[in-house]
Amino acid sequence: YETIVREDYPLVTLIKSYSKAEYVHAIKVATIAKKCAAEIGCNEMAATAAGFYYRLGILEGEPVIENGMRLAAENCFPPMLIQILSEYNGEERLPSSKESAIVHMVDACVKRIEFLNSQNLSSSWNQDMIIYQTLNELSATGIYDESGVSMNQFLKIRELLVREEMGYDSNH
Repeated sequence: YETIVREDYPLVTLIKSYSKAEYVHAIKVATIAKKCAAEIGCNEMAATAAGFYYRLGILEGEPVIENGMRLAAENCFPPMLIQILSEYNGEERLPSSKESAIVHMVDACVKRIEFLNSQNLSSSWNQDMIIYQTLNELSATGIYDESGVSMNQFLKIRELLVREEMGYDSNH
């Protein structure tokens, strides 16, 4: 896992050259996912790598999930990472591991906050409430039921996300 998230790894370089915004998003999700994994005692490096590469498929467009999995397989990514990429957004498969659920939660919150920032609405919303609303809505759908994340772990992750300043750090 360490090798594929190094700054000089070819896919990292590709993402950086594809889009600065996408690279910043990937770094943000990876960094926060690692903290969440540490918080609940699961695989920090898997969560970090999955957080970084979660949107890998967008480099080649539709079908995003298949393209992400293909790029991951071509680069000999670990099976767990490919599995998490196959569960992107819970579109085709629900998160099946704690690491996958973490990456999904973090990506969903970061996406929503980045969107609000892009609309210049940052003064009119409260990050804590956005995180609570986003995670509660997702959890209520049952999307994390197969991931093995307990209610206690979910709450720990949610509180960690509330403590993070994910919307204001655009020059990571």
